[in-house]
Amino acid sequence: MPTKKLQQKRVSSNFSVGAAAPTERDEFQKVSSTFSSRGRVSSSQNTKSEQLLKEIRRKTKRIYSAEQKIIIVMEGIRGETSIAELCRRYGIAEPTYYKWNKEFVEAGKRRLSGDEARQATSSEVEDLRRENLKLKESLADLVIRYEIVKKIQEIKEHYSSIDDI
Repeated sequence: MPTKKLQQKRVSSNFSVGAAAPTERDEFQKVSSTFSSRGRVSSSQNTKSEQLLKEIRRKTKRIYSAEQKIIIVMEGIRGETSIAELCRRYGIAEPTYYKWNKEFVEAGKRRLSGDEARQATSSEVEDLRRENLKLKESLADLVIRYEIVKKIQEIKEHYSSIDDI
């Protein structure tokens, strides 16, 4: 009889009273329910991990400047290395390279056909703004000098007419 109580105690400490003890098959089904038939995580867990990966990629995505894109495309056009090697070196996908290449060629066509006006760089724009400000100040100075000279002439004419009297 003491063995029966010991068995009941062990069962009752691990499982709820009245519930059947789980078999190996139950444990296997529990574990395998989280995995698909090919050993992948279930769809709910898969979407969570995919969302996490997408979020990490989005936050760590490298943004290339126009100058960097041009350098990469020009290296590809030169043909010294394969496109695959070039993409590996710069950490970009091949479709991204081909998209940049297409944009580069299309921009060149538009520029050569005269459809697009040249855009000034930020340093050129800043230089033009400074020059514009200097010209405005010079113009204001000349207008003030003109007004002064005009007043002096009026005063001279006024006093010359008084002297004639």
